[in-house]
Amino acid sequence: MPYLTVRGSRLHYLEAGSGRPIVCFHSTPASAKFYQPQLDRFSAGYRVLAFDLRGHGDSEKPEGSYAMADFLRDYVEIVDALQLRDFVLVGCSVGGIVAQLYALEHGSNLKGLVLIGSPCSRRGRDVAGFHRAVRERGWESVARGLVDKQLHADTPPAVKEWAVSEYLKTPLHVRAAEEEALLAEIHHTERVSEIRVPTLLVAGVSEEREIFEQMELMSTRIPDAEWHVIDRAAHMPNFERPDVFDPILEGFLQRIGYAARNPE
Repeated sequence: MPYLTVRGSRLHYLEAGSGRPIVCFHSTPASAKFYQPQLDRFSAGYRVLAFDLRGHGDSEKPEGSYAMADFLRDYVEIVDALQLRDFVLVGCSVGGIVAQLYALEHGSNLKGLVLIGSPCSRRGRDVAGFHRAVRERGWESVARGLVDKQLHADTPPAVKEWAVSEYLKTPLHVRAAEEEALLAEIHHTERVSEIRVPTLLVAGVSEEREIFEQMELMSTRIPDAEWHVIDRAAHMPNFERPDVFDPILEGFLQRIGYAARNPE
């Protein structure tokens, strides 16, 4: 498995194909494997990279800060280490929140931005409720509840069990630190109009209402944005409904002139 050392920690990633890069970051507490449908679909014409965030999946899980600003520093170092320029950045949920921050600070380095189930504010987040649930029910039970919430009810039980196993790769100290950081740091609703990168926003019809409404708002404020809602999907439509999501992404890549490598 490929790893990249970033700010002293080994971060695991998946890579497929060659050509112009599509770089993907997942939601919490998921992993890069939730982008496997896109690794399979787009590797015929692109270099697709999906990273496990620090503390998630098969990346290292050090004690310490999991601030959104730290994740942003990871993004910057990954981009620099791989010498990526004029690429498409894809982010789901927390991965998409940090992708928004990257676009605000380093948008000149992007050809396109794709946001999946990704809000622009976490004010009002019930962090105390999260801690209480963990104390009363345990982290595994809370993770199972997240899977039930974040994957559509039509998702097969075996897939949900697999998702639980991926979620549990993220230890509680990481997830708890992220909860605190999201509440404390993330509220840039008034700045999203400064994103000058062509942006694709995608949400499942069963997405959490607050996230759905924030994405809909962003679609009206980001100058060059397109907005899609996918039926029978919740928080990760790229994973839940790749049959619908992938053609939407293909259309976006064509619209922004991000051509695939010519097949040999």
